[in-house]
Amino acid sequence: MPTSLEEVIVKNVVTSIPEYAFNNNKSLSKITLPSGITAISKYAFNGCANLKDIAIPDSVLTIDKCAFKKCSSLMGITIPNSVTNIGDNAFQNCSGLTNVTMSNSVTDIGSSSFFGCSELSCITIPNSISSIGGRVFEYCGKLRAINFEGTIEQWNAVTKNEIWSYGAPSSCQIVCTDGTISL
Repeated sequence: MPTSLEEVIVKNVVTSIPEYAFNNNKSLSKITLPSGITAISKYAFNGCANLKDIAIPDSVLTIDKCAFKKCSSLMGITIPNSVTNIGDNAFQNCSGLTNVTMSNSVTDIGSSSFFGCSELSCITIPNSISSIGGRVFEYCGKLRAINFEGTIEQWNAVTKNEIWSYGAPSSCQIVCTDGTISL
């Protein structure tokens, strides 16, 4: 794939974004994905440092390993209802990312998914979550709130890697529907 493309419109015949499809395309700033895409494969947008805007269609089931790693110009992302799995390192070093909202079908957040998202201040996690990997928020120095859309009891029932919060600011709070927990 050429590394100087600035804007791409993916046609409806594509069902997944292949591995390494736009890897290290430093010029890409906007991409339009059609409904019908079911997967964003590993390293698909890795290193697309100028990618500012992407709407993930409701048909996507999986955001694979390192899919958006080093997309430092992404500022906010909404994970649609169809996505169940966010792969390891999926948004690692997206240093411009300030907020993330996950819809109600996400069940697994992979290890280091948001590692190095230095501007991330707020993330919303649905009560559908069943597991959280290790070092998810390491080097997220501005993270102040993890908004969990469930109760404290539901949060405590989530399987979390023993180092899931390693490196997250100790001032970060987990805001549940019935109270707040400190890290």
